[in-house]
Amino acid sequence: MLARLLRGTGILLGLLVAGGTLVGSGACSFGNVERDDCKSNDECVVTIGPNSMCVEGYCTDPPACSTGHDCRKIGGGGACVDGVCVSTFPKHPQCSTIFEPAELAELPLAGPDAPLVIGSIFSLAETKDEILTQSVRVAVREINGSDKLNRGQRMAVVVCDNGGEKNAATGPARDALNHAALDYLAGTLGVPYIVGPLSSADSLRLVARVKEKNYPTVIISPSSTSPALTDTDDRLAMGEPGLFWRTCPSDTGQGAVMANDVIDVDPVVAGGNIAVAYVSDAYGQGLATVFRQVYGLGRSELFPIDESKLTDPGALAKLASDIDMYNPAGVLVITVRADPTIEILKAMVGKPVAARSFFFTDGAKDASSLLNPNLPAEVKQMIAGAKGTAPASPTGETYELFRANMDSQFQTDAADFSFTAQAYDATYVGAFGVIWASRDGTNYDGRQVAEGMGRLSTGDLVKITATEWPKGKNALAGGGSINIEGTSGPLTFDPATGEAPGRIEIWAVQNDTFVTSTVINPP
Repeated sequence: MLARLLRGTGILLGLLVAGGTLVGSGACSFGNVERDDCKSNDECVVTIGPNSMCVEGYCTDPPACSTGHDCRKIGGGGACVDGVCVSTFPKHPQCSTIFEPAELAELPLAGPDAPLVIGSIFSLAETKDEILTQSVRVAVREINGSDKLNRGQRMAVVVCDNGGEKNAATGPARDALNHAALDYLAGTLGVPYIVGPLSSADSLRLVARVKEKNYPTVIISPSSTSPALTDTDDRLAMGEPGLFWRTCPSDTGQGAVMANDVIDVDPVVAGGNIAVAYVSDAYGQGLATVFRQVYGLGRSELFPIDESKLTDPGALAKLASDIDMYNPAGVLVITVRADPTIEILKAMVGKPVAARSFFFTDGAKDASSLLNPNLPAEVKQMIAGAKGTAPASPTGETYELFRANMDSQFQTDAADFSFTAQAYDATYVGAFGVIWASRDGTNYDGRQVAEGMGRLSTGDLVKITATEWPKGKNALAGGGSINIEGTSGPLTFDPATGEAPGRIEIWAVQNDTFVTSTVINPP
């Protein structure tokens, strides 16, 4: 089938004639259309789709596809819409608010100067999640401003929401949002990798969907720390690389530090019983289990609450009452975000347990929520002097440069939120994988990207910065390996698990701010 280009009211339209029916890509009438032969293949690619060629004034059909990965492999780019590769950016309601660059949705996905689009999935109603998308965008801007990708291609990112209004979606509703976001990014767009999501539960949902739909897209989470993700099946076939990676350490380390180096040595708790209040998702279950295994089953008790019950006053009141009856020496609260922690604390107000020592994990380390000056006085008193654990806050020249860039570009202090550096690192890690995968052309997908990510722990040292990007790019494009040092710290990946061990910090709330007291190196 051939298509002649039409010009009408200044817009270039592709016209397909099929079975005697005239099908246009935009509304027009024959009164405002002037026939115009195509002049070049590039004109056809941009207007009709990747691999469309100009033959005797007509554009040939673009190729058929199952996913956007097919379009990149066959034609160097494009999206897969209704089984055909197209160059026009298809829009999705969950993925319509954050783009980098801002005009991405108006750019062609194939043809000269078309960018390589990557994806990101976060709950955009949450401040913390939105901050992590800023880290991703800083990295994309730096790569584009440095030496770009192979053959001078630019990067771009589209961000999809998986939490719904007020991040209130749970259960099947949240599954549907995660599935739709992944189907759009890994299916329609065929992105080679995705940065996100924040929570372990969402990561497990997305990995299962990757397997179900056979999407060859890498998922790189900066913050999903559940030990359950270490052993999850993330390969599309035996012998292929795993498609789930993370730039944060597993909670196997954080749970042990919380037990041995925080609570067991706390002079007020003095080895007493600990109530472990947690949201019963993958993150809460995993970290609570590790903590109790190390601290002792006889010295701790579990108090779970379902995520869907966090807005139920009766369920929260029962949780607080049960913990109070246990009469613990201290309370460990494990939630993936700070707001649920605050709701649990509010439920304890007025009970004797409110005077006990409180301990938090990385999910609560969010200055905008946990240190909110408008919190009730009783809750602020419970938070004051509390201690917590988290993947270590980065330090050093590289981190300070990243922190300055976040401040200058988004007026955000990266130190006020966990995992900002890990999200920035994840974007660079995936981009280095793309350099390896695309060194010989565009016939690649996330499996080759994962192979490239497995080549980032041996070779010459390359720091994750814009200035050292060309050094790492050139080495990988030449078939070599590099040893990256992340903004978040060393990233010595195990290719079998997609994980890198990391340091754990012990932090405290002092004078309405977060203070790091100790950093524990991995064993």
